[in-house]
Amino acid sequence: MKRAGRWLAKVFVLDRRSLALFRVLLSLVLLGDLLTRAFDLTAHYTDLGVLPRAAAGTLFPASSVFLYLWPGSTFGVACIFLLQTAAALALLFGYRSKLACVACWFLLTSLHARNPMLIFGADDYLRVLLFWSMFLPLDGRARGPVGGVAAAAFLIQISVVYLFSGLNKAAS
Repeated sequence: MKRAGRWLAKVFVLDRRSLALFRVLLSLVLLGDLLTRAFDLTAHYTDLGVLPRAAAGTLFPASSVFLYLWPGSTFGVACIFLLQTAAALALLFGYRSKLACVACWFLLTSLHARNPMLIFGADDYLRVLLFWSMFLPLDGRARGPVGGVAAAAFLIQISVVYLFSGLNKAAS
């Protein structure tokens, strides 16, 4: 097992500066996504919109753990939006990057669970990138390469997306 870990650390290597740049760009994507969704806050994420909490609860009963299913008002949802914006800004500036990444992933997953009719493939991919990012040192403070299981999973995930996208396009 140790040998496999050393092999992964040699083969799948990421530069910490590249990871810091990735963190900044990822947080900008999150902020842009929040900005576009904020214009339809009431229509898409409150009880006055297309999917009230009662209907969402019957369609997705196991999703009650997600924060966006708690408030039904525009004010309550806006407060969670602000919390999610703060987490994305913390990620942008590298403030407690791991914690900020976990918060961004949880809040984005919660937002997507609130109204799954608004989700498409890029949203799924964004959640996956945030998930793997939780296990990587995104702060960029230390020098040197990053290797191991998290780096391997991150790089393989990206490669698999491109591989299957290419195969799908070649088949059609």
